[in-house]
Amino acid sequence: MGDRLITSMKKKPLLFVVEKRKQGTDEIKLGAQAMLILALCKYQEVTKDASFLRRLMEAFNAVVFFRQKSGRYNHVLNTDLTVKDEFRIIYYEGEITFALARLYELTQDKQVLKMVKQSLDFMVDNDYGKYHDH
Repeated sequence: MGDRLITSMKKKPLLFVVEKRKQGTDEIKLGAQAMLILALCKYQEVTKDASFLRRLMEAFNAVVFFRQKSGRYNHVLNTDLTVKDEFRIIYYEGEITFALARLYELTQDKQVLKMVKQSLDFMVDNDYGKYHDH
């Protein structure tokens, strides 16, 4: 029972990391989404191979499904993209913000920058510095 990647065709192509669970329902974690983005960014940075850039942007498009209107992220989704857990661990927000900052550094995409700014504004407004995260 390993993890897997799934794609979904909504308005934009999406790429999610799905954790296959032995007991209970499979789930999509914000932290795993961040790790996917970080890994693909590092791969491209090291190899100069941009063949996964499309997949990176699909993973970014999927991050939108974790966002709440407040700017906070839901932490875990079901495979039907409904919210499973609004909160699981405080570090998920920092991980995804760090991953998106690295993605912006790589792509200079304005939508990525907008989400990074929104995330950072939310964290500053809610004193996330006290968690000593990324």
